[in-house]
Amino acid sequence: MIPSFVIVFATVLGLSVWVPRLPLGARLFVAAAAVPLLLFLSASVAGLSVTAAAWLLAGLAAAGLITGALGLMRQPPPMAALAHPALMLPVLCLTIAALHGQTDYLPHSWDEFSNWLYWARQAFVADAAWRPDMYFSTTGYPPGWPLAIAYPQVFFGDFVEARAVPLALLLHTGLLGLLYDAFRHSLPETIGAGGAQRWGWVLVLLLTAAEAFWKLLPESLLIDEPVTQVLAGCFGLALLAVALPERRLPAAVALGMVAAAAYALKIIALIAVPALGLGALALAWLDGAGRPWRARAQESLRLLAVMLVPLFVVHLAWSLVNPAGSATCAPPVAQALLIDLPGPTGATLRAVGHHMIAESLTFLTVYKLPVTVLALAGLGLSLRSRWAIVTAMAVTFLAAFLFAQWLAYAYCFSPYERDILASLSRYLRAPVRILHGIGLFLLFRQALLFWYRRLRTRRPIAAAAAVPLVLVLALGTFQVRAVGRSADAITTRAGEDPVDIARVLALRTRTAELRAALDRAGLSQPLVTLIAQGSDGIELMIIRYFALGERPHAELRRFALSDRFSWGETARNVWMTAASADVVRARLAEADVLWPYRLDDWMRGILGGLTPDPACRATLDRQILIREPQPPARFRCVPFATPG
Repeated sequence: MIPSFVIVFATVLGLSVWVPRLPLGARLFVAAAAVPLLLFLSASVAGLSVTAAAWLLAGLAAAGLITGALGLMRQPPPMAALAHPALMLPVLCLTIAALHGQTDYLPHSWDEFSNWLYWARQAFVADAAWRPDMYFSTTGYPPGWPLAIAYPQVFFGDFVEARAVPLALLLHTGLLGLLYDAFRHSLPETIGAGGAQRWGWVLVLLLTAAEAFWKLLPESLLIDEPVTQVLAGCFGLALLAVALPERRLPAAVALGMVAAAAYALKIIALIAVPALGLGALALAWLDGAGRPWRARAQESLRLLAVMLVPLFVVHLAWSLVNPAGSATCAPPVAQALLIDLPGPTGATLRAVGHHMIAESLTFLTVYKLPVTVLALAGLGLSLRSRWAIVTAMAVTFLAAFLFAQWLAYAYCFSPYERDILASLSRYLRAPVRILHGIGLFLLFRQALLFWYRRLRTRRPIAAAAAVPLVLVLALGTFQVRAVGRSADAITTRAGEDPVDIARVLALRTRTAELRAALDRAGLSQPLVTLIAQGSDGIELMIIRYFALGERPHAELRRFALSDRFSWGETARNVWMTAASADVVRARLAEADVLWPYRLDDWMRGILGGLTPDPACRATLDRQILIREPQPPARFRCVPFATPG
């Protein structure tokens, strides 16, 4: 992971040079968010190969590094500038991970296998963001994150999941660096520059201890963490615009680019439009005493343009090149607002709304409740200050998110998914985490200012210098241990269900064995049918992922995998296909290869008629069944070398 960290960190440092007039943390965050955006624009919109897009991005970053180095030679920064969370935290995390022997990343979740890593690996092997023979479970999603995962792989020539961890880390540390800058610039001069830096570090370590934006060292390459962090960065830049009124326009320009980057990750960014519009209209009226209303209105329109136009441009570009042709679902918003519609439509809307409100309130009472209470206190305390703008933006985002999710369940999800409100708790974590981060920022700032006012009346403020140092030491020690646990979890998945992890490891090994057996048999692109009776299909997702190639322009996948994997005379769950034994036998006979993974007695009886080998019939779940070339359909057995 160290070589890829050097490449990705150098890329972010180089891109940050092109972000003008903002503090270091803000520049590094914007640069990290720009990586998926620029790859999306070059590889998906402009149609460049993944290799060409990666080298173009690297060239832009290299030019930035040279320009930045020349500037530093003319005006070296103070040593205190190096003690910045956005610079120190990535290096510390990498060092801890290396000491823990973190060299591998073990995928383990459904969406990694079915979508995010699967898409990234396909794009890397095909050297294209999209190709007709590439498979996606969610074609309407922009490919910004898969392309970002593929980016460091280009410079090594093969696909290793662990190489994508540094960019996920830099997005998180960049966000923390942005909040650090906004916080220290929001404090009064009486605290002093040194005091502001120390207390800024306390805030950063408190946010990481509370896991406001997930764990410091990412344990997952799912889209949830990066899209939440990039969206949170929009509100962080709004905080910076409030703290530094003289940098309001550059902060708004950066916010517009970050919002576009959030869209390149996931179209959920469109939900932020009302919040960003509110922020643009309100920011221009801060510190405007004595300014004519016309000038304030013009500034509002200017801020509105720079904050929203990039997002709409990227949305338009994606609508033109989206392989799905358009968004996969476009709920009728105007119709949905008429919640008293007669008939089944209105009844569905009302039922989903009531169910979703109840489940959302339940989620809020059990998910990090102490953090939620503290964050709400911080948001409430801000309402009589200039920071109320950011609070209003965050609350507007939450309301828009809930409204959009309500429409999605009512119009876009299957009846089964709608009835169980599929993944609602996972979806809610994004806006709730943003509220947590903003609320804790505001609460800590208010508490610190209150403490300093009380302190000034009792003893010199200089006596308080040791307090943040002690807190940094204590919180830093806690975080070192937390990062160590994350480093172990990335490789071993300690803490996850051991049965699930054993399944991933076994299927990874057995898929490699199957590929070798196909090579020995001289089979090119055979149709493989997995048999996993009663399963939900997770085995299919895992095998499909590990069947992909590992090098650019190689065979995209070694074999085709049938999408049916479970049968029964009656369906025992929604994933099982109901069919007679004769129909299933005929279906299995069409395959070139059978992989019996999980069998019941009914399926054993069917397979027993397809192979004449009694020893094979006794150990079917440890065999690869390869069809003989001459009819009738009979299969010979090739044993797996490893246990399942």
